[in-house]
Amino acid sequence: NAPLTSATGAQVWQITVRDGGATMNDADILPTIVTGFTLTQNSGNAVNNWLDAIKTIALFDGSTWIANASSINETTIVFSGLTVSVADNSSKTLSLRLSLNSTLNNLGSGNLDGDDFVFNITNANFTTLTNETSSTKASFTTASSTNGQNALDVVGTKLLFIQQPTSVAANANISPSPSVQATDIGGNRDLQF
Repeated sequence: NAPLTSATGAQVWQITVRDGGATMNDADILPTIVTGFTLTQNSGNAVNNWLDAIKTIALFDGSTWIANASSINETTIVFSGLTVSVADNSSKTLSLRLSLNSTLNNLGSGNLDGDDFVFNITNANFTTLTNETSSTKASFTTASSTNGQNALDVVGTKLLFIQQPTSVAANANISPSPSVQATDIGGNRDLQF
């Protein structure tokens, strides 16, 4: 997997972790230490197989790289072995950036131009350190990214004949009519062209 930086790939989501909850005022003097989380597909997700589509996905704190996903499968992305510390009574916003495999149209599910990623994070799939050096996690409702915001956009860079005429005669109709499509360098079709 190619390494990502805070300026490469595409930012697809941000997650804010608060120590102390909504009021940011808890009774302890401990930070919250995030050890892992799993992203799952939301029902609005249109990219069926994340393993085939995603080349790399990484977690950042501002411009600082924290980790690449420890595993990606068809419907989940796992970040494990983390030690992200959020200071007592403060918050930290983490960013997810990803890069895609170049041959999206060869994934067995047709052309993905316009399909979108929609991520969920649930209380059960979010872990913090529990050895009395970290605040404990309060229960939260499932958070989801916005449907339609992380859509794939294929931009055609070359034209290909997908139907060439078999016969051309002077002053006659071309048969069959030629058909042209725009594709990117990976052969993905630009459906808006």
